Amino acid sequence: MKNLFSFFIKRTQTINAVALLVAVSLLGDHLVSRIHQKHAVKAICDNSTHFLIGGISWLIVCINTSFLQNHTQCLFEILLCAFIASVIDVDHFISARSLSLKEATNLKERPFLHSTTVPIVTCACFYLCGNLWKSAILKRLTPVIFIAFSSHHIRDATRRGLWFSPFGSTAPIPYKLYISLNCAIPLVISFLLNKFGHHIRVQYTVFVV
Repeated sequence: MKNLFSFFIKRTQTINAVALLVAVSLLGDHLVSRIHQKHAVKAICDNSTHFLIGGISWLIVCINTSFLQNHTQCLFEILLCAFIASVIDVDHFISARSLSLKEATNLKERPFLHSTTVPIVTCACFYLCGNLWKSAILKRLTPVIFIAFSSHHIRDATRRGLWFSPFGSTAPIPYKLYISLNCAIPLVISFLLNKFGHHIRVQYTVFVV
């Protein structure tokens, strides 16, 4: 009976978190689309949406990952995922070589962190290094980074597609597919962590404690 109750609670929390993710995505995109002239307000609203989507996405992982019992650990990873998802946009200023928002948002080419090749290579390197050095931390950071980047890139892809440098870009992603992917990816990551992440559980928990 206790296991059944825990299962029900977890499923309810998951549904609520997914619904929150959808609501934040829809509301954030709606607000951004309604702002035309105030570039600073639009940029803040857009980046805040990326931040919230990244954080809620990892919250879904925390809810569904059975070995994440440490609330401090969960909160840290939620904030880290949200931060990475939002800080990606700093590459606009780096590419523009200016702190001017107008110049940063009027680039001729997409900045480097918006290439989906970057998180793929980064996550592969983190995971391989984690295996080589037997580092649970690097392995644990891999899905955090993946979700942060994928949530940002998939949202941006509704306008310009996914950019796989140096191979080119896909067609823009349909809006419903973007919502579906951003909801599905945290659930898939949760499944993979529960199935293959037992070796991360012991070492990472000991490290945090």
